[in-house]
Amino acid sequence: MDNLSGGNLHVFLIALAMVIGSVWMLFFRARVPVPAGLPGFFRAILEIANTWLALFGGWAGCFFLPIGTMLVLGVLAGGMAFWHWPVALMMFALLAVWKNR
Repeated sequence: MDNLSGGNLHVFLIALAMVIGSVWMLFFRARVPVPAGLPGFFRAILEIANTWLALFGGWAGCFFLPIGTMLVLGVLAGGMAFWHWPVALMMFALLAVWKNR
């Protein structure tokens, strides 16, 4: 684990956040809570976020989960290998088919 320092640590943490966010969007029907007494502008921003999550959250999860997973694996393996991207494309295809079922 000597390669988890400096820039590699940043890439690893950002990719890990991508994986967590993608799993949240794909499998947990992601929504943002909107408090009742919130002022108009902030309420509108949260409502727009909820609408975006409802319309595009699943597809964003399908897209970012394979990318984040391969970046995490690439950092842990010490660098990206050729097989990372074909596996990411297959993951995206499987997730897209699963989402459309």
